[in-house]
Amino acid sequence: MEALKQRIERSKALIFDFDGTLADSMDVWRWVDQRFLTMHGLPITHDAMHQLAALGYVKGADYVRRELGVQESPQEIMAQWDSLALERYRTAVFFKPGAKEYLQRLRQAGSHKMAIATTCNRLLIGSALDNNQAHGLVDTIVTSDDITADKHSPDMYIEVARRLDVPFEDCLVFDDILPAIKSAKSLGMGTVAMFEPKGHQVWSELVAAADFALESFSQLL
Repeated sequence: MEALKQRIERSKALIFDFDGTLADSMDVWRWVDQRFLTMHGLPITHDAMHQLAALGYVKGADYVRRELGVQESPQEIMAQWDSLALERYRTAVFFKPGAKEYLQRLRQAGSHKMAIATTCNRLLIGSALDNNQAHGLVDTIVTSDDITADKHSPDMYIEVARRLDVPFEDCLVFDDILPAIKSAKSLGMGTVAMFEPKGHQVWSELVAAADFALESFSQLL
């Protein structure tokens, strides 16, 4: 933990994922996936639920079209997911223990530039931040409205670094999925694997890929 704290102190920018990292929202997306499958007359199988949870928006939309036979366009599929998720983001998505407090402490110290990088859209994230009285804690938020590629690509992190005007090597990324960790590392950014017990990632693989691992932001308070 001391090594992570030292790396944080050396970093100029801290970049946080939202779902599964800052926010406890995995149950929302599990519900969304179940409702989506039911709406399309598809069985709720373990494989389908795992794929939808692991692939993210863009690759998930491609999966349901290619493997499950859903005929809508990727944009229409993602719009359905957003519509299903919106009310819950407005009322039932909350920060994980210690996460909001940690961001508040960093903001008060003024020692780092900070960003949220998420494959959710701006409406969902804005609704959750409203519900948690958490606007203004970061300098910028990059969403799927800004970068259409998911986190298998480093594009989102390139845009965050550009907005913050910080070199890649001075950025530290916190995320709970393996593709994000690999994409950030491909740019030379530091990485922190975040533990998410409700996710579909293999924790040992995340720990092996990342520079550091963190089970809760409470450990940094």
